[in-house]
Amino acid sequence: MSFDLQYKEESGVARHHVINPGSKHQPFLSFQPGIGVGLIRNQLVPSFNLDVQLIPSRLHTVGYSVGYSSNFFFANAADSRIQTLRNDFLNVGLAFYSYNQGRPTTAFTRQIAAFYIGFPVHRSGPYFQANTIKLSGTLFHKGFIKIQPEMYMNGFFKNVYPGLKIGFGL
Repeated sequence: MSFDLQYKEESGVARHHVINPGSKHQPFLSFQPGIGVGLIRNQLVPSFNLDVQLIPSRLHTVGYSVGYSSNFFFANAADSRIQTLRNDFLNVGLAFYSYNQGRPTTAFTRQIAAFYIGFPVHRSGPYFQANTIKLSGTLFHKGFIKIQPEMYMNGFFKNVYPGLKIGFGL
C-alpha cells in the first residue's frame, strides 16, 4: 500500500499531510453493490446487482465497468402460490465522473452519467428471450440513490420494452 504525501509551506512553516491512501496515479477497482426496484413490462421488479469498475487513476473521469444484475419477477403458479422467476444479465459499460472542486482528482461519489449494455446469462419464465439485449444508464446519482432508465429488446430494436429502475447502493 502506498500513500500520497502533500507538502505545503505556509508562512515559512512546512506542513505535510497524507491526502489519500494509494497513489493517485495508480489504477484501482471500485466494487459497487446495490439493490433496486424497477418497472419492467408493467411489473414492479426487485433487483440485486454487483458492478466492478476499473478506474485508470484518480485523475481520470471514466470508469470501465463489468457487472452482474438479477431481476426477480413474481407470478402465480397453478396451485395459487406465488412463484419467483429470476432473470440475470451480464453488463459492460462506461461511467463518467466529474473532478473535485479545487483539486485535480476525480469525485467518485457522484456519476455524471453511465451507459451499459447487458446480455442474459440466466432466464426463467416468459419475460426475456435468449437474444434479449438490455441497454441502460444512470442519469441521476446523488448519495446512494440512482435513477436508471432501461430498455430491453429482442434482437436489434425488435420488441422493445422500456423500464425504469431506482437503485440504492454505492
